[in-house]
Amino acid sequence: SLIADQKSLSKVAESLGHTTSMVSKQIKQLEQEVGAELVHRSTRGLRLTTAGEKLLPEVSGRVGQA
Repeated sequence: SLIADQKSLSKVAESLGHTTSMVSKQIKQLEQEVGAELVHRSTRGLRLTTAGEKLLPEVSGRVGQA
């Protein structure tokens, strides 16, 4: 997963060819759909939560698709 590998929202967005805000909105939308935090955001970057790791196979292709 780009999030697990890159650990940076801006790097994930750059890899996908999208803006940081677009990728952030998509992640938030996924979190709302599943009712759980999927990514822990901090000043040190991103890391998947336990829920994010469990759902990764199902949602990995959705972030970055418009």
